Amino acid sequence: MATEDEIRTTVAAYVDAYKTNDRAAFLEVWASDGVLEDPVGTPAHTGTAALGAFWDGARELADRIELIPQSVIVAGGEAAMNFEVHAFMGEGGMVIKVIDIMTFDDDGRLTTVRAYWDMASATPLEAGTTAS
Repeated sequence: MATEDEIRTTVAAYVDAYKTNDRAAFLEVWASDGVLEDPVGTPAHTGTAALGAFWDGARELADRIELIPQSVIVAGGEAAMNFEVHAFMGEGGMVIKVIDIMTFDDDGRLTTVRAYWDMASATPLEAGTTAS
């Protein structure tokens, strides 16, 4: 089982990949057979190619995407991250509140991420908010 430090390092790298818009870094945190269900209830993206396609598709919807963690709780070799997605589109954008439930392999790589969010709760980015 991955240690708490390994899990926190992976979660931080996951967040940083979004911040730096680094597709390769995003894929690096995943096990080769990783599964992303984003949001829960939609078809899962399984394996490196599908995860890469998910990344590419998200980039078609927004100029920049940042994850802003509110809290990360690690327990029993898993993590729950409560965060906001800040999606920047032209001069505007939106904020979506999300909870990710994450599992990890023995090397600390993501094996599953289940993202809980609802587009109906999205709000506009506040005026003056800029991507870092």
